[in-house]
Amino acid sequence: TFDPIETQFCHLKYICQQFFKIEGWQNKLAVLWKGPGWQPGLSRLGSDDFPAISYPIQVYDPNVSIELGSYTFVHFMYALIQYSAVLQDSKDYSPLALLLYSIILLFTLTTFGAIYDQKKYALHLERLRLVSMLILPRLKIIQSLFLLQTHILVQIFIVLSFFATFFITPIAPEQKDVSMKNK
Repeated sequence: TFDPIETQFCHLKYICQQFFKIEGWQNKLAVLWKGPGWQPGLSRLGSDDFPAISYPIQVYDPNVSIELGSYTFVHFMYALIQYSAVLQDSKDYSPLALLLYSIILLFTLTTFGAIYDQKKYALHLERLRLVSMLILPRLKIIQSLFLLQTHILVQIFIVLSFFATFFITPIAPEQKDVSMKNK
């Protein structure tokens, strides 16, 4: 997955599942402080019996269209420029403004992840993100974080991007074989 929340917290989900699945309080607590592969009767770091690797290895590579890939790349670069501008002057902003900006940035990256994971709701999230990019700079508490969005050319770019989401083909026309050969 390209979802930053899933990639950062999937291990916590696994630990919680193990915690509720394993019997006995000592074992439940051991799930929390021992290695992720630990099970009752194994050493602290769990089993060292790993499955054999079979080649060719299939690489996670969703079949995203060139248009959607380019669209997402351009918006990612814009988000990176915006983030760099905020980071450069971060000492001038309140902690609350920076927290709100961090949430917005996480939402942006989650939206890009949903686009690449080809979630059914991805383009709806993107439209919501674009509308929020037009509305958020008008909020007093975070207004100074979005100086780029107040420029008329950027606003035109955002509006055109909104309409483009209705015409972009999400899936590429043909599948490509992306595998890693045994070297």
